[in-house]
Formats: sequence, C-alpha cells, structure tokens
Amino acid sequence: MEEGDILLSQSRAFYAPLLRAALADDWKAAKAFIQNHPYSIRAKITKEEGTALHNAAAAKRTHFVKKLVRLMEPKELELRTNGDCTTLYFAAQSEIVTIAKVMVKKNNNLPSIYPKNCIQVSPLYAAIRTGNREMVSYLYSVTPIEDLASVDLIELLIATISTDLYDTALKILDTLTLAPDQEKDLLWYPLEMLARKPSEIGSKIRPSVWERCLNFCFRGRICNKAMMQASTHQLVHRLWKQFGNDNFLSTVVHYHMKLLVEAAKVGNVEFLIILIRSYPDLIWQVDEEYGTLFHVAIQHRQRHVFNLIYEIGVMKGNLASYHAKGRNNMLHLAGELPSSDRLNIVSGAALQMKRELLWFQEIENIVPKSYVNEPNEKGETPRDIFVKTHEELQKNGEKWMKDTANSCMLVAALIATVVFPAAFALPGGNNQETGIPIFLEDSYFVICGTFQRRFKNRKHG
Repeated sequence: MEEGDILLSQSRAFYAPLLRAALADDWKAAKAFIQNHPYSIRAKITKEEGTALHNAAAAKRTHFVKKLVRLMEPKELELRTNGDCTTLYFAAQSEIVTIAKVMVKKNNNLPSIYPKNCIQVSPLYAAIRTGNREMVSYLYSVTPIEDLASVDLIELLIATISTDLYDTALKILDTLTLAPDQEKDLLWYPLEMLARKPSEIGSKIRPSVWERCLNFCFRGRICNKAMMQASTHQLVHRLWKQFGNDNFLSTVVHYHMKLLVEAAKVGNVEFLIILIRSYPDLIWQVDEEYGTLFHVAIQHRQRHVFNLIYEIGVMKGNLASYHAKGRNNMLHLAGELPSSDRLNIVSGAALQMKRELLWFQEIENIVPKSYVNEPNEKGETPRDIFVKTHEELQKNGEKWMKDTANSCMLVAALIATVVFPAAFALPGGNNQETGIPIFLEDSYFVICGTFQRRFKNRKHG
C-alpha cells in the first residue's frame, strides 16, 4: 500500500496516542509512535487536519517542537490545516518566539506561505493580532514585506493599530506606496481607528533624547508610554499627509466629517490639533446632524476639545452661531443630559449637577444673546431642555446632599464620643473597684495637677 493510501486509511483514533503526546509534551511516547509509524510525522491527525507539529506549536510545547522539527523535511513544515494555516501560523499565535525561530531556520519560506489575497492567515498577521511585540518584531524581520500588495499592507496596518503596535505600523507605512488618487480611501479607516484612541496620541511627534536613551538602555521598560505616544503622533501625521494637496482634502473631508466627529466624541484633542494645523479650514466643517466639532464636544462634554474654540479669538462667535440637527444651537446641546459615562466622570449627583450648570453657563456666555431663549424645531428653549432632562439628576442631588450631611453628623458624633472622654481622662486611669484615681496619693501627681490648674487660670485670666 502506498504511503498516501496509508495516511488516508488510518482513522483519527489511530493517531490519538501521537496527539496526546504532542499536547502533553511527551516526546518519548511520540518518538516511539513515529518510529513504528514513520508516515505519521506528516499525518493530519485532527478534525481540522492539523499535524502533530501544528498541535505541539499551538500547545506551546517548545521542547517537543524542537525534537520533532529535527526529524522532519523542510517541505513537511509547509503542510496546512483545512483553514490554510501553516505550522508557523500556530507558532505565531503561541507567542513563543523560540518555536517560530526553530521552524524558520528549518524552512525560511514559511513566513510567505499563505493563500493569495488572504493576508489574515499569514504568520505575521497572526502575531500582530496577539499583540506580542517580540514575536511581531521577529516575524516582520523574516517576512518579505516589500513583496506584499498595498491592500495586504493596509490590512497589516489596521491590525497593528488595533493592537497598539504603532512602531510596526510606521514601518509598514514606510513600505506602503500609493499612486496619486489610488486606494487613498483605504487609509481613512486607519485614521478613524486612531481618532477613537485619545489616550494613545502624544503632543510630541518624537520622544525627547532623554526618553530615547532610557528606552534604549532599559529595552522599552522605561518611558514606554512616551515612546508609544510619539509613534502614534507621527503615524497620524504621516497618514494625514498621504492625502496630498488642499484641493483633494477639501473634496474628501466634506464626505468624511465622521473623522472629526469621532475624535471630538472621545476627546481626542491631539488628533484634532494635528489635522487642524495642516488644514485650518477643518474647524469650519459642518455636519448636518452634529454641527461643528465644537457642537460635538459640548454634547459629549469634552472640555479639552471645546477649549480649542478660545484659540480662534473673535471668530468663535461665528462658530457659536451654527446649528445642529433640529435647529439646536450650542446652548440647546449644553442643556441635554450627557451619556452616563460622561456624567459619571464626577462622583455624586450634587457635584454632577454643579458640573452641568457650569457647562450651561459657559456656553451661555459664548452664544449670541438671541440664542439664549431661541426655540428649536420642537419649540423648546435651551432652559426648557435643561430643566426637563436634569429633573431626575436634581432630585438625586438633593437626596445625595441629605445623605452626605447625615453621614457627616454620624461621624462627628462618633468622634465626639471617642475624643472628649480621652481629653478628660486622668493619667494612670482609675481603680476598677473604687473609681478613685490610682496616682491620687502620689505627691508628683498632686504637684502636676496644681501647676496645670495655675497655668490654665493664668492663660484665661
């Protein structure tokens, strides 16, 4: 019988001992099985059509993988599961760099073996999705990135952004080459992802010399956050720069106001600053539903984004005159109750109500005077909306104040109970049977008591 026929004729139950050995890191049992059945080294022993090497790599059995790879031919490492995944794909998912290195040393074609136009099953993509920086760095170094199509590079770029691997994203962007007006829409999604990551973008395009030195000396364990924020800042800057001249920008931004809206919603002020510096007209962009980015900032109580309006100077009055959907002006939006996650930034209903009043008063000072009592399409003034939407919060605030006051009174009573008796207690304590001070007959006790009384009389006399 031919070897291929033998492989097909054997059931998965036949290979169960080999599978158990692979998962349990039992090389002795596996070696005995392979010696008796040499063809089993390349047999597909699971329902997913994985080999012993696939399963050992997935189970992170480094010792087992090393021993098994020595017995295998380079081509045998290229065998795929029914999902088109090679052994290196499972090694990438395992996050054990040693396993990946053993496989690539045996067959350096493995990083490039995956179905055409399906970068999602490549080893590098698998590593990126795990977020393991060391594995990504290694597989990036052995993968021929320059041979990848631009759509595949975009997929890798999106994956690196989703897992916060911004240094790798910059490397991918270095390789990415787009023809004029070709495939540039593909870059909007990476930008939208970055727009929703306010804490990841720093104010500097590159870290300081001191931060870079510390990062180099301690291998990223110190100043890692600063390095990451600088990389993200640079990534946003370079992605935005890809869009070319002002004519192209003015055409595209009109249809992609969502980019600004998403950044304003989450308070991503650094992202907005990068965009506005290169294209100041963005502040005048108006969305039919949300209004300007400042309307969005008010609705979602994003103070840092809204504060950008004060840098415009006298022109802020023009922005404050714009309306959002339903003829709601800025003060109408300030009158609405924000989402619970924004409201709960401050704890306690009374403090939340105070914060809401401060927002309303601040916007009231910015909008034109005629807007203070201006009705929207529903005939509601800003104050009508504020009173209606904040009624429950006001009640909760009053209850919170009463409960807090009662708690404070209870604590004060407890303190008085403990502190005041201690203040009048005599040194040495009292006799438990008679109640007479223990040191009453001691001459030093009498002298000290006399001096203390004379001191008090002199002080208050």
